[in-house]
Amino acid sequence: MFIRVLHWLLAGFFVVNYFILDPSSEPHQIIGYLAVSVVFIRLIYGLKTKGFAGFNHVDLSAKSFRAHTQHLLQGNLPINEGHNPFGWLMIFVIFALFTTLATSGFLLEETDRFFGSDLVESIHSLAGDALFVCVCLHILAVFVVGYRGKVALYSSMLTGYRKSNDSKE
Repeated sequence: MFIRVLHWLLAGFFVVNYFILDPSSEPHQIIGYLAVSVVFIRLIYGLKTKGFAGFNHVDLSAKSFRAHTQHLLQGNLPINEGHNPFGWLMIFVIFALFTTLATSGFLLEETDRFFGSDLVESIHSLAGDALFVCVCLHILAVFVVGYRGKVALYSSMLTGYRKSNDSKE
């Protein structure tokens, strides 16, 4: 439940800051700081916990990528597993982008040296757009991987439990 709450908070913060709030507004800054705080809480939790949310489950070896790809090709994702290696990569990229956004936003608004800097503004804007692309890829992957692997990944993001999409079960 804790991870799902953090996930949806981060998703909500992204939507509000990317699509709704004026980038130069104080609420945009506050939401940005809240978002990076969620990222840091998640990082600490990932280092401390031993379950599927723990970073001790991260396996980015070539073998794990091949195994996941093979599961997809065969249409049989394991029901009782956490993130696949592509999912873990996306998590780390998203965390890095949120951190880049917070850092560049802080530099733009809270320091004299970088206030109004075209370079830092470009970094902030590119990181936001890259995060949008990652969010779109994440959503697409949830449905494609879920469909191809016969697992209802979208429901696990709400309930915490994976269900099979296979009509035989």
